[in-house]
Amino acid sequence: MNEPIKHERMGEQIVLAKKTVFQTPTDTRMGIFFIQKGLLRLSRLNEDGKAFTVGLLGPGAVFGEIDEMVLGSRAVYIEAMQKTTLSHWSATRMEEMLQACPPSLKEMMLQLSKRLGEQEERMEKLALESVRDRVLHLLVQLCQRFGKVEEPFWKLTVSLSHQEIANMVGATRETVSLALASLVDEGIVLVSRMSIAVHASRMVDKLKECK
Repeated sequence: MNEPIKHERMGEQIVLAKKTVFQTPTDTRMGIFFIQKGLLRLSRLNEDGKAFTVGLLGPGAVFGEIDEMVLGSRAVYIEAMQKTTLSHWSATRMEEMLQACPPSLKEMMLQLSKRLGEQEERMEKLALESVRDRVLHLLVQLCQRFGKVEEPFWKLTVSLSHQEIANMVGATRETVSLALASLVDEGIVLVSRMSIAVHASRMVDKLKECK
């Protein structure tokens, strides 16, 4: 259950407990949200009814929707993976701010919205890949945002169980465990108790594939 909302100069504050479902595809949150701290998972359902992750947002990330702009959050589930604090600006307030922006800045923001939409389409295509590739893509994405360099690997600083990874890629825990074992055998991934690292060169290759 959400904690009480406070009103601050930078927008109203919303605190989400871990595992709170903040949005569903049929209940879109309007306005723009800024993540002060925590971690949110954006997901959709595939044809089999399994959830697959289309995005992970950490501190400093922005998402939301107003009439003229969508920042990567339309028709998705949004769930707090950790206790998360958001700042919220209403759609009305954001639209007023957009109108006051110089035309060049407004156009830049609209182009950013378009690019995020294209990234969502690529993520949906990823859902058709093998579990192995989905797991690897997820780990690369996580290490890029929440990793630290321990040559020749990038170590993930967020602890995830096999079940949590399975939930994020829309697969069973057993299938994910087999996929991780395969990646370990290939020398692409290192796995220890609640700690995962991806070989740096493979990260670069996978990021190029996603462009």
